[in-house]
This record gives sequence, C-alpha cells and structure tokens, in this order.
Amino acid sequence: TTPPFSFAADAASHATLIGSPVTDLNVMSRRGRWDHRVRRMSGASVPAQWVARSDVSIWFCGSGRLCLHGEVDADVTLELNDAIVMRKSAAPVLMLSSDAESDLFLIELDAAR
Repeated sequence: TTPPFSFAADAASHATLIGSPVTDLNVMSRRGRWDHRVRRMSGASVPAQWVARSDVSIWFCGSGRLCLHGEVDADVTLELNDAIVMRKSAAPVLMLSSDAESDLFLIELDAAR
C-alpha cells in the first residue's frame, strides 16, 4: 500500500510488480483546465461531516465501506471499488461513516484559474 504519487502523464513511466496483483487508481485531468488532488484516508480518519470545497469531488472505496448521507438525496453506501462523483452545488455537506479498516480516496477537482 502506497501513498498517492503525482507525475506528469506525458512522461514515460514503467513498473515491476513485486508481489500480488495491484489495483491502480489513476487520476488524470486536462492540464490548464482542471487541477486535482488525491487524498487517501483510512476509515478511522474519515471526518463525520464533510464540506465540499472543490467544484467536483469523487469518493472511491478501495476496501471496506463508506456511507454518505446528504441533506436532500438518499443515503449511498460505497463498497469495494465503488465510486461516487458529486458536484459541490449538489452535495455541499455530507455526513460520513465508515468501517475502521476501510481504505478510501477523495479526489478533488477544480476548474483551473
């Protein structure tokens, strides 16, 4: 398990597997149009309340479970390899809960300024 790693998508890269199969989460955004950040969290570090700060947010569940509850929409539960894409205007505040052993990623995208 490794932390997020940033690199230019147009740069040559290679990898050698050193063990079991890998799930690779790649986030690419058009340079000059979007900026993005990837944050990895364990279930124990997920905040109880999350306020959207980016134009678009994507929650991805790498393992365990993440439950999201909004003020308007129905509850959503993410499990292994599930994701949800949300615009800030549609889900400005969410209540979150997760299993302590969950492995979660928050991908935030903002229009470049």
